[in-house]
Amino acid sequence: METLLKFVDQYLFDDHLYWRLPQLYSGKEYEVQWVKGESPPWRYRAVDGLFWKKVAASEILQALAEDKLDLETFEKELRAAILQQAVFADMVLKKATEMMGAEVIRDAIKDNGEFMDSLVSMINGLCKDIAAEAPGISVPSPAATALPRLRLIGRGAQD
Repeated sequence: METLLKFVDQYLFDDHLYWRLPQLYSGKEYEVQWVKGESPPWRYRAVDGLFWKKVAASEILQALAEDKLDLETFEKELRAAILQQAVFADMVLKKATEMMGAEVIRDAIKDNGEFMDSLVSMINGLCKDIAAEAPGISVPSPAATALPRLRLIGRGAQD
């Protein structure tokens, strides 16, 4: 389930997700929210509660389990949110291909990949340069601080 949480944090288009989850053995319901860009992005509370418990992505599963929320239902909801995004992305890709042509779309995807590869290479080089010039400074490896791949929005004035 941690892979699903990472996927939500890195790739979802939505800015906000919301679920209601049952608490095991009590019948009580909890609200669970994820808000992109907030720190921490996860929060939850009893439906009749006033205050949110805010937790980091790395802590949400443990927090929900400690309050005995139904993690099986939560996993199903996470999967459904991701699948909904995949269906939407597929629709966007198909419509963009119809509008601009398959070759333009393939080229944009290829160009984006090449751009990302060169960006990662440049960052790796800068990190090595910083580490070499300042041996007392700890520079994390780019892999340790990897962010989701950037999206190249346009390829010039092609309409």
